Amino acid sequence: MLEVSRGRHSRLGQGFLFGLLTGAGVGALATLACVESAPSDGASPCAGWVPVGAGAGILVGAIVGSVSTERWTSMRRPDGLTIAPWTSSVRLGVSQSF
Repeated sequence: MLEVSRGRHSRLGQGFLFGLLTGAGVGALATLACVESAPSDGASPCAGWVPVGAGAGILVGAIVGSVSTERWTSMRRPDGLTIAPWTSSVRLGVSQSF
């Protein structure tokens, strides 16, 4: 088998969405924890945690998702194609039978 590169790609959109959902969830949990421990006089500093968590999640998700990776596909080695290591490189040979 021979591995062939099919180019590079990133998952920016998926990272963005995953970060948004994860960050909003963490922000919601932080809000709930803050509301339960806040004073009952109505002056709670808890309201901003969901958007802050979502924003931080978007940022982290976009950074992680923007990392590009290379796609590889396996293919059968064509008959007559030889690949062999050489002293400081790789030697490629092709042979044809008549």
